[in-house]
Amino acid sequence: MDEYLASAPVVSTGHLDEAREAVSRIYLRHELVGSDTGMAMRLNAVVDRVMTVGYLTYQADTELIMPATEDCYVINLTLVGTTKAARGDGRREVTAAKRRGLVLSPVRNHRVRWAADAEQLHLKIPRSSLESHLSDLLGEPVNEVVAFDYGLDLTTEPGRALLRSVEFLAGELDRPTGLAAMPAARAQLEAYVLTSLLHAGRHQFSDALTGHENTRRLGRLAVHDELDRDGGEQGAHHHRERAEQNSAEEREADDQRSGGRDPAYRGPAPFPRRHPAGEGDEPPNAESGTASRALAATRG
Repeated sequence: MDEYLASAPVVSTGHLDEAREAVSRIYLRHELVGSDTGMAMRLNAVVDRVMTVGYLTYQADTELIMPATEDCYVINLTLVGTTKAARGDGRREVTAAKRRGLVLSPVRNHRVRWAADAEQLHLKIPRSSLESHLSDLLGEPVNEVVAFDYGLDLTTEPGRALLRSVEFLAGELDRPTGLAAMPAARAQLEAYVLTSLLHAGRHQFSDALTGHENTRRLGRLAVHDELDRDGGEQGAHHHRERAEQNSAEEREADDQRSGGRDPAYRGPAPFPRRHPAGEGDEPPNAESGTASRALAATRG
């Protein structure tokens, strides 16, 4: 298949040591087990503060043994071939082309065996980037590691959206007049990739992200209120209380902006205009005035 990020080569080598050094420098420290024989490793990558996007293939049977990164998440999206992975807690996964991917937790060690034909797109995302983005989405602080399931299902709608967004990002970064020349657009697309990842992978915040509660706006992101997990009548009561509280807060804010007046208030109604005698229109009760004058003449 087409090689992503060909305009941003890091290394192309048939030597195990050079391959290990390059991946360690761009992604994470690791031990690389394999043979120089037949290796045609290529690594292309665009490094950025929010995330690093890269393309990697070894074209040889290899195994990567990786300690916990501690400060970043690494996402493996298999495009061609297969890999077999094992995590320090005993979890195992098999990735297949555009069907399964991996999320390497920053607090676990990992072993991943590559088939000779495997090709992957990778994301390296600092914890600060992903966790602050999740905090914006939830509208509350996130002070813990996002505990993703090991595998990513790329056949679901969120999984397909994630894969499409990363492929599009990599393709645009490869174009001289693409996102590389439009920092604002790149930042928006990177934010979309982060959101897609949080929806595609299962973790302890998934229910909060996919809830159907009333939303507010915090900054530029749509924010979901805290989910009620009690259910039943207690849950319904909680939702009503939250809605009433939100309405009261909004009314109070409106009162402060309008100085305590009803926003529809436009000041006192003007007094009717008074005309000097003999000028202007007939008084409103013209018939009554005429009758009064006739009665006075009769009495005179």
